[in-house]
Amino acid sequence: PETEQSPTVYAQNTFDTPVANRGLFTHHLELFYDLKDTNDFRVNWNVGLNMQLTPHFGMGPSFQVRYDNKPVSQIQTTDTMAVFGFTFK
Repeated sequence: PETEQSPTVYAQNTFDTPVANRGLFTHHLELFYDLKDTNDFRVNWNVGLNMQLTPHFGMGPSFQVRYDNKPVSQIQTTDTMAVFGFTFK
């Protein structure tokens, strides 16, 4: 069995910007890098667009990718998900 107790570098990048006065584009990237085992790293990436239709209701698509270079046994290395969401505030 493996343990996850080695030193790790963590880096994060986030970017949000308005789109056409009613929307918001978002980008979020995370990197986890194992300093003892340099072949072990993970990347999480999210990108999305939310359009505000009324002051209380919005909707939009997002896309997520999760990559693990060395996953535990019987787990795939890449997970992807496309989502269309609704927001109410």
